[in-house]
Amino acid sequence: MEDIDNKLADLAKEIAQKAYAPYSKFRVGAALISESGNIYTGCNIENAAYPATICAEDVAVFKAISDSIAGEHGARMTAMHKATDNASELRDQLKLTYNKARQTAITNEILEIVGGAEALNS
Repeated sequence: MEDIDNKLADLAKEIAQKAYAPYSKFRVGAALISESGNIYTGCNIENAAYPATICAEDVAVFKAISDSIAGEHGARMTAMHKATDNASELRDQLKLTYNKARQTAITNEILEIVGGAEALNS
């Protein structure tokens, strides 16, 4: 556990260098790890209007949330793509079965017509 804590601390220090802190000159970095093991980082972003300033922790949490939403969206798109492929395959199989049955019915009708014509000629 200590190794991951050190890794997160190192990442937070590294990302703090990217902070935008022209007013306080106090650069802050944050790193968090999700249950799945993904690591998210963030740094503070200052604004001349103090309430609009965003802390490093908020940035890291916002990134984690947006990544999870994007991941869920990607999974849904993959599922829809696979469902479309499966539906197309099923449609093609049903079309082949239908066409075989139709051809069988046509062949039987032709045989009946030919058989009836032969019966009339004999």
